[in-house]
Amino acid sequence: MHPGGVHELRDLGQLERRSADGEEFDKMINELHEQVKAKLQNSNQRYKQKADLKRREVQFDVGDLVLADLR
Repeated sequence: MHPGGVHELRDLGQLERRSADGEEFDKMINELHEQVKAKLQNSNQRYKQKADLKRREVQFDVGDLVLADLR
């Protein structure tokens, strides 16, 4: 027998047991991920607001000469 991974080594005949500590750890990690995600979104929104202060909207009319920098 050549198992393809660790999941094939466990006895599938027994009922799967879950650890209360493992479930609590999972819940804690999920909450931490949500907090980090919210902080990153908040931080990105603040950076966007600061960058938008330096931007200006430019309106071009037909016939205006413009320089296009295409890299």
